[in-house]
Amino acid sequence: MKTKLLTGLAFVAGMAVAASGQIVGSGHDFSSMAWSDGEICKPCHTPHFAMPGILRLWNHELTTANYTLHAGAGTAVDDFDIRSRLCLSCHDGTVALDSFGGQNGSSFISVGQNLGTDFTDDHPVGSDGIYPPDPVPSWWSHAFKDEADLTVGLYDWV
Repeated sequence: MKTKLLTGLAFVAGMAVAASGQIVGSGHDFSSMAWSDGEICKPCHTPHFAMPGILRLWNHELTTANYTLHAGAGTAVDDFDIRSRLCLSCHDGTVALDSFGGQNGSSFISVGQNLGTDFTDDHPVGSDGIYPPDPVPSWWSHAFKDEADLTVGLYDWV
């Protein structure tokens, strides 16, 4: 039993190292920012007290913004899947980068990376049912996954 536990812990530690290796030096590496306490994972993830009902032990505040879409107005909660809301929580410019762990931040994303909330001329990332084609193609039902579907990775959606 002890061997299985140690093997499991080693596997989890290895996965954490591999995940942080993909972030180091990327645009999502906030370890040099004072508000991150020098940590790579902390601005987005937490081992304790994660937001309930969200995969990946999410730590960052989620957006609840209103958006302008091709078909009119919409909200992040009603019109975007959870994966899109995770990205938009920083990239729509409505939630500070350092708004995590229950703290309200003040450092917002730079202009070049800020997508804003007007998506009238943009692809509706993760929006289910806003633009259903007619007739519906055979792949349509597989294109939109439920947010509880663990088989879809964060980057599979876009």
